[in-house]
This record gives sequence, structure tokens and C-alpha cells, in this order.
Amino acid sequence: MLSQNPGQFSCAVPTADAAIGETMTGIRRTAGKDGFTPRRKAAVTQDVLATIINAIDLSKLSGMRERALLLMGFYGAFRRSELASIDIRHVTLVSKGLLATLPQSNSSALHDTQRMQHWAITSN
Repeated sequence: MLSQNPGQFSCAVPTADAAIGETMTGIRRTAGKDGFTPRRKAAVTQDVLATIINAIDLSKLSGMRERALLLMGFYGAFRRSELASIDIRHVTLVSKGLLATLPQSNSSALHDTQRMQHWAITSN
């Protein structure tokens, strides 16, 4: 994205302009008046996750993918954007579980490849 790596391009970052910030503030204010405010949702609990996981058809490849994404997202505490960016080449099976290498993460100060280890998905 241009706003995350402006040095890569030879142009000014448009989102840094004060007029853009004021416009976005106005849009949020107007949307709020019209009832379109973002609402926090309750976090999914392990019980709810288990119900969802148990309803997935594991006889299909898509079901196995959905199960893997839900488990990785829950136990890895991934953001939606991080889950969406994960490809099979980013996941390695290790002795203690899975090692996921995220190609990008909002928590990465340098916005480059960041290794995050998640051992919650293990086999006995």
C-alpha cells in the first residue's frame, strides 16, 4: 500500500494531506448521525468455536480449509487481514504445532515479513 511504504514511490502520500483527514472525520460524523457507527461484537468463546467447528463438513477440502482457518484465527489471535494473507507456503508443521510466517502484519513496525509462532494447535 502506498500509505505504508511511501518511499517506494516517487509521489506524496495523499492520505497525509490534512484535507483528507478532515473529510474522513466528516464522513465518520455524518455516518454516526445516520446510525452507521461501528459496534463492538462480543468475542467468540471456545464453546461457540467448538459448535462452529463441529458443524463443518470435513469430508470436503473446503471444510478442512475452513476448520484450519478458524482454529488458526482463534488460537493465533490473527486479524482478518492476516488470515486473508496466509497461504499454504506460510505454514509449517513443527514438533510443537504450527509455525505461521505472516507476509504482513499491522503490528509489524517495519511492515515487512514478520515471524509469529503459534503453538496452540498441537497434536497428542
